[in-house]
Amino acid sequence: MTQTELIKRAQNGDVLLVKSDSAVGKAIRCLTGESYSHVAVLVWVPGLYGFTLRVYEFAEGVGHQTLPLDDWLAQRESQALFYGVAPEPVHAAPTRARTAAEYYTTASRLQRGYGYLSLVKVWLSQLIRCRIPVRQKVCSTYAQEIWRAAGFDAIGRTADPGDIAEHCQTLYPLWR
Repeated sequence: MTQTELIKRAQNGDVLLVKSDSAVGKAIRCLTGESYSHVAVLVWVPGLYGFTLRVYEFAEGVGHQTLPLDDWLAQRESQALFYGVAPEPVHAAPTRARTAAEYYTTASRLQRGYGYLSLVKVWLSQLIRCRIPVRQKVCSTYAQEIWRAAGFDAIGRTADPGDIAEHCQTLYPLWR
């Protein structure tokens, strides 16, 4: 799928998944036993000249951020990227998905920080196969929270990027 096709198809709550070969990406994939190392959420945001597709995420060393799709893709030029179609309940509630994604743009500095300790909870949740609440977010717990706010709560544990991929309706490789 090309970037142009993605823009035509994307809906609030859809995701971008990353398979990274960086040291951090490899560590995440090793600890979770998954092939994806990062997930970000797509959201259509109203602007002066109509709607703009933006990428919302929690990134290591940055915390919560939102970027235009072009900028996000440029930062991930050497990584394998995939577009994931969110579950139907998320598509049925696009405003709730956007509201949940935008919450952290005005949240406290502590809430917007990256949850390094939450990574341990994600890993532990994978082992014991049940949900462990996290205060500070990582990429996958942020996507899970957005989907839950939009009405999809079928992931029975604290999500890692692979759990998000597993619950997508369809996954498409992105070509640039």
